[in-house]
Amino acid sequence: MLEYLYDAIRVSAGADETIAAVVTNEVGEPITAGVYLVLHTNDTAMVTIDGQYIEDTWLFTLPADFTKELKGRCWYCIKHENDQLCFKQPIYFV
Repeated sequence: MLEYLYDAIRVSAGADETIAAVVTNEVGEPITAGVYLVLHTNDTAMVTIDGQYIEDTWLFTLPADFTKELKGRCWYCIKHENDQLCFKQPIYFV
């Protein structure tokens, strides 16, 4: 299960899930390379998940083995190279 509510995401822990995002520059042109998702699992741990660009959409797959131990609220953000494109947003593992 994967649900979006604006920028918040609710996802099943322990299942392979793919987060989709459309990423554009400041003039609305698609960014086609160098984009990744950073998952903040607690105050100090950060995990980088490389994206795949397919048909104008970035896909970030959260592997089941990694998420099986996660419960409750964590945080994510999307980056392009070294630039953070958004503030940390909540992601809930259920």
